[in-house]
Amino acid sequence: VIRPASFCGTVGFKPTFGYISRTGIMPQSSPLDTVGTYARSVEDIALFTDAISAFDPRDGDMTSSPKPSLAAGLATPLDRAPRFAFVISPAGAVAEPDAIAAYEQFASSFGARAEVVVTQLPSEFDGALRLHRIVQFSDIAKNFGAIADKNPDAVTEKLKEAIAEGRTFSQADIAAARAERDPLYDALRPILINYDAILTPAAPGPAPHGLAGTGNPMFNALWTYLGMPCISLPLLKVGGLPLGVQLVAARGNDAGLLRVAKWLYPGNGRDA
Repeated sequence: VIRPASFCGTVGFKPTFGYISRTGIMPQSSPLDTVGTYARSVEDIALFTDAISAFDPRDGDMTSSPKPSLAAGLATPLDRAPRFAFVISPAGAVAEPDAIAAYEQFASSFGARAEVVVTQLPSEFDGALRLHRIVQFSDIAKNFGAIADKNPDAVTEKLKEAIAEGRTFSQADIAAARAERDPLYDALRPILINYDAILTPAAPGPAPHGLAGTGNPMFNALWTYLGMPCISLPLLKVGGLPLGVQLVAARGNDAGLLRVAKWLYPGNGRDA
């Protein structure tokens, strides 16, 4: 959701894990699969998400607790300057230099309008992307392995490679990767308490050339692993191509995230 939105110059929202039903969708990885929405504006994102987020008991990861209306939450604007924690994340090594420069310039451009603090994630996050990979690829092997074995000519080499890697992980590896999710989230609480949102890259750069791939998802993987709500806003361009700015908030704070997003991107998308 976040990476394609960044590439296409539109708003893309991935809510808290379990917010929207996945019934009818072929699963890739149940602990990670999250339905999101695209729209031209934050207001439309709120309306769209409200319309499709009713509780569905068929999806065992959905919560039955009532959700506040995201659209109604946007009716009350922020009454103070927001605080952002500017985080590059462990995925910074795969980012393109021009993109990182654009993000750093953007983060330093607010002046008195907002407080932006360059923030390092705790050292526990150094191996977080590996944990996400173990969870994702082991589930890909489980969900698609038999299909690929039976129809090897009908699947891509990239999928075959993911299945092969997923089959290398032991049950102990998988259990440990799943178990680390909540402790890592807890390590983020000081940041989530002190800031309105994490401000971070949505993608390592603009959309790649050609049709060979859809770009590197590493700037989204950490937040997906942790089940946190994220939104990409079409605020930057590099080389004439769109590049999204990603905001991330605490689990369940979807309404608060959209309020901050609207403050940052009040437009209707006509110029995206």
